[in-house]
Amino acid sequence: MASEKPIDNEPMPSTPKTNQNANDKYSGPSPDFLSAPTPNVEIPPSRPHYHHSCKKQRDGWDYAKLVAEFVGLVFLILYTLYTAGIYCANRNAAEAAQNTFGEIQKQTTLTRQQIVGTQAAVINIADYPGITLPDIVDIAIRNDGHVIAHDIHVAIRAKREILPSEKPIGDAWGCNFPTVSVLAPTSPYSHQCRMTGFSDKDWRSIGDLKETIILEGTITYENGFGDIIDQAICKLYVSKVRTKYGEEGEAKFLPCDQVEEVWSYLRKRKAEK
Repeated sequence: MASEKPIDNEPMPSTPKTNQNANDKYSGPSPDFLSAPTPNVEIPPSRPHYHHSCKKQRDGWDYAKLVAEFVGLVFLILYTLYTAGIYCANRNAAEAAQNTFGEIQKQTTLTRQQIVGTQAAVINIADYPGITLPDIVDIAIRNDGHVIAHDIHVAIRAKREILPSEKPIGDAWGCNFPTVSVLAPTSPYSHQCRMTGFSDKDWRSIGDLKETIILEGTITYENGFGDIIDQAICKLYVSKVRTKYGEEGEAKFLPCDQVEEVWSYLRKRKAEK
């Protein structure tokens, strides 16, 4: 068994009391420097401080300029408003004038159309063109209007056709009018065209409604109001037909859109026995 170490029971040395009464009031004699008189310290005067202001003092001239600027601004505003008013008034006046001019143009155009429609020259092939001789076609033009027509040009080509197929026979031949300078109303102008290559057999075929002669072309003229009219021509020849009632029909050229009705009537009359 191990032996235990003996505990040292010697007393610990005491700590010296050096500052035991450090906080106690000092009761000894006062030092000499504490009882010395306090010297008087004079503070030097402070340096004067000057404040420099940047504000400019206004005089009468400045106020006059301010008033002048204000008056100028007011005048500019008033002038701008005045100019804008003049512009609006001019624009409204221009629009009104344009509208009035447009209405005048419409009325003028309408009036002119009415006058032209009722008074202008109208050139047509006369109703009585026909064949006076076996080889002569008489063609006339007339003015059905109320004013003089100018610079009339008539270009026509004639040819034979088989009925009812309207198949052409042979070559066409020309039948052009000389230029007619003026043509007054109710004053017809006649022209003769010579046909070639017709035989008695051909004329009999025309009389039996087996053949016909067609005139096609154009009439160009000035209608008295500055308008150039280009009008088509289409005429078909209808000869007289012998029926049991005698000769019927007229040996003349009729408008192409009217001749079929006449032919139908004549064929029906010719077929009656």
